[in-house]
Amino acid sequence: MEDADVVLLGETHDDRIAHLLQLQLLRGAQDQSSRTGRPMALSLEMFERDVQGIMDEYLSGVITERDLKQDGRPWPNYDTDYRPLVEFAKAEGFPVICANAPRRYVSMAGRHGRASLERLPAASKQWLPPLPYLQPSQAYLDKTNQTMQAAAEQMQALRDEQAGQGYGDFIILTDLRAPRSYAIEHPL
Repeated sequence: MEDADVVLLGETHDDRIAHLLQLQLLRGAQDQSSRTGRPMALSLEMFERDVQGIMDEYLSGVITERDLKQDGRPWPNYDTDYRPLVEFAKAEGFPVICANAPRRYVSMAGRHGRASLERLPAASKQWLPPLPYLQPSQAYLDKTNQTMQAAAEQMQALRDEQAGQGYGDFIILTDLRAPRSYAIEHPL
């Protein structure tokens, strides 16, 4: 990680071991940041962009963790899986970027197509990447389709293995505007 400008980690959202590994990697990155003076931030898909102000208030100590949980709309596994990351960032004084598009807009695009997002008022569009979205390349679409097919096969195998248990939503849309904004504000 020492030479990387950005480190991206994929995860299964409810894999506690993966989250513990993320915390260890975050600690290592903070060590490097302290030694080199390079800025650091944690970007989390589990928080939506429109709660960035709430996160900033929590990190600065203006509001309580109870307020963050009430108003920040964290995922159900926040306490066990994501809280240690947020608390580490708070203790070390670096920002947490709320990186996901608000659910209501993801749902809107899913129901009515991405063009529907163009009708949003300007105040609402601030929570989304610049519109209109670029069309993905065919190579990207092919890779996404392969990944989704593999995931569907794995989910079917799990469903067969654990018949009768429920499954959460599979969220695809991640807003990458927040990390890009941070990079612009904090050039290397």
